[in-house]
Amino acid sequence: MKTKSAILALLLTISSGFVLSQLSETSIREIASTADQAELIKESSTLTKDEFFYYAEILVDKLLELEPNSPNLHYRKGFLRLKVQKDYTGAIPHLEKAVKNVSQNYDMYSHKENKAPIDAHFYLGQSYHLKGDIDQAVVQFKKFQELSVKDSELLPLATYHIKQCAQAKRLMSNPVDMTLKNLGTKINTNSNEYSSVVSMDGSALYFTSRRAWPNNESDTSRDERTNVLPEDVYVSFMKDDSTWEDPIKLGFCRPEQNEASISVNSKDRTINLYSDESGGDIYTTDFYHAKFQDIEKIDLEHVNSGNWENHCMMSHDQNFFFFVSDRPGGYGGSDIYLIERNANGKWSEPRNLGSGINTPYDEDAPFIAADNKTLFYASNGEKSMGEFDLFRSEMQSTGSWTEGVNLGYPFNSTNVDTYYTTTLDGSRGYMTTNRNDSHGNLDIYEVYSDEQRINKFQTVLQGKVNTVGGKDIPDDLVIGALITCLDCETENTRQIYPRLRDGVFMAGVEPGKTYKLEYKDLTNDVVMEEETFTTRLDPSKQELKLAALVDVDKKTVIDTDNSFAINTTKGSEVGTTNTGVATTDTGIDTQLNPESNSSTDGTDGTDEAGTNIELTAVEVAPSKNLEFMHYFGYNKNKLNVNQGKLRKFIKQIEAQLNKGRQSITINIYSSASKVPTKTFGTNQKLTEIKAENMKYDLISHFENKAKFKGKVNISIVTSIIQGPEYEEDAANQEKYKPYQYVGLKTE
Repeated sequence: MKTKSAILALLLTISSGFVLSQLSETSIREIASTADQAELIKESSTLTKDEFFYYAEILVDKLLELEPNSPNLHYRKGFLRLKVQKDYTGAIPHLEKAVKNVSQNYDMYSHKENKAPIDAHFYLGQSYHLKGDIDQAVVQFKKFQELSVKDSELLPLATYHIKQCAQAKRLMSNPVDMTLKNLGTKINTNSNEYSSVVSMDGSALYFTSRRAWPNNESDTSRDERTNVLPEDVYVSFMKDDSTWEDPIKLGFCRPEQNEASISVNSKDRTINLYSDESGGDIYTTDFYHAKFQDIEKIDLEHVNSGNWENHCMMSHDQNFFFFVSDRPGGYGGSDIYLIERNANGKWSEPRNLGSGINTPYDEDAPFIAADNKTLFYASNGEKSMGEFDLFRSEMQSTGSWTEGVNLGYPFNSTNVDTYYTTTLDGSRGYMTTNRNDSHGNLDIYEVYSDEQRINKFQTVLQGKVNTVGGKDIPDDLVIGALITCLDCETENTRQIYPRLRDGVFMAGVEPGKTYKLEYKDLTNDVVMEEETFTTRLDPSKQELKLAALVDVDKKTVIDTDNSFAINTTKGSEVGTTNTGVATTDTGIDTQLNPESNSSTDGTDGTDEAGTNIELTAVEVAPSKNLEFMHYFGYNKNKLNVNQGKLRKFIKQIEAQLNKGRQSITINIYSSASKVPTKTFGTNQKLTEIKAENMKYDLISHFENKAKFKGKVNISIVTSIIQGPEYEEDAANQEKYKPYQYVGLKTE
């Protein structure tokens, strides 16, 4: 055991900061076990002021063992719970004890001090605010204002929090219609997961996590102040059953460094990320053949500076680049800036987006939607309910931006709500927040919100480049596609790139327009094949699917590949002019009737849009209709198409199609009981989600199999609420479960 003089020598070394390498959890725990109360008070105070919160808490825990009823020590514990992990639930019991005995003459370094400082009221108010207990939060903030000395640095913050509480009350009194779903333990852990970025087609999710490495290699790089692990970037791919695969840590991550995901370029070949390697800058890396390259600072002048840049996004048309910086000259804290591509292809000087978006506080996480004019971002200003909230702004024809509008409750909460991104068509979004069902402090959630969906009338082109023999695309062949609108107000051409992992590419196109699509060998600047298509004028959502088969050895497109194409709706206005690849609107449309479009000898015919379709007369034996029923537990809403009785039901459908049945319609009937649901807001929303989940999963299953593509129509017939009235007996499954189901029936 060390002598008292040796302990004091170590304390002096730590406090003076001369040899920080000696500051370790082992040395702090040795001090906790051997130092007296006066020394523990002094050192915990010094560590707290120097923001070594994790180490300070170790000493405070020891002090609480010695004096479990001290308001002073309970204040310290509550304060540190907030600072180490924002653990407001853990902080509240301690701070509630602290405010019972406060003093304006608080002496932080005295071991004789038993009372807590007036600041205890402020931090208790902050904890209540995070919890969502707004009335209690306001009481504590006002009590702090009443008792505090006039020069306290916390007084302006108390006023700021009271304004946020008032905003929270207003927004909570008028909730918006949206659904928020935790992605579960496949993505989220008891560590922090955040800053998710979804690919345009929704099949890949990049995110940041502070989870431990499998071999604990990053454990030695824990933050000394909070004991959290470094940030790393992961990706998870969506499986055919709409669940997420096990996340993969990207290869450029280093155990001693913080790397965080920021955004994916719409080409899907680069990812932008944050690294603190040189103090906090924006980096980028190319994604080629499913392997990320080494990271390097982004090659855009004026973006990185000697200040802190931590987030960015390129617009889908590649003409705008948004980034976050705390450089001088802003409105305060971190602001959002914009650079624009000029007519000569060069980038402009950075422009602050102005006071309608930026505030004296922090703005972060800009995300520009596929329309290139709708900006989502996060702000912790006075219009937030608390912490960061999500906002929306629109770019005007003058290039200015409308004042940011809070997305409302329960989109936002009194806790952190940030990093909102969506798929190309806006049908799904992902965000970072902390809610009652979070696994860690921050989790990633899936969002459904028609109100915030940008592309309600967006037509989505989804293409696919297949290769002969399934060969990989070689390094000396870079395949891209040029899409040109031939009859838009201004003719425009965009370069789009197939994803290297599967050849898929996506782009938003306008309804009622004619486009030319060119498949290019970009390495040699050669057009390998081209085709034209016209989108339907009907403004309802459309999904166009085109494909090409490439001989990578000859570097030519040899044919279209109908394993990706799907049949067109009879009578639609969509068709291809030279390749025979058909398109469709959203959903699975009915198969064309051979008898109405061709002779019975198997010759080819055309539909009413003029699309070439191969038609073959097949004698089909009558097939019996099938039924399936599943009863859900409370708040459950999703099944796996590859498991259980649902798998058997699907196999029976596939068997009928394999025997010659030309088309099948699957009708969906969903029901929810009258047991209240906090998770989904309303029972009507729950029953609709059951039906939509089932529809999406069935579509994904059949459309991803070439021989069944276009042969299965999915229709939601009913989404109802029924059963006995709720009588505070949710555990009575026998009573309510018969009304919590999804049923399927073919015709």
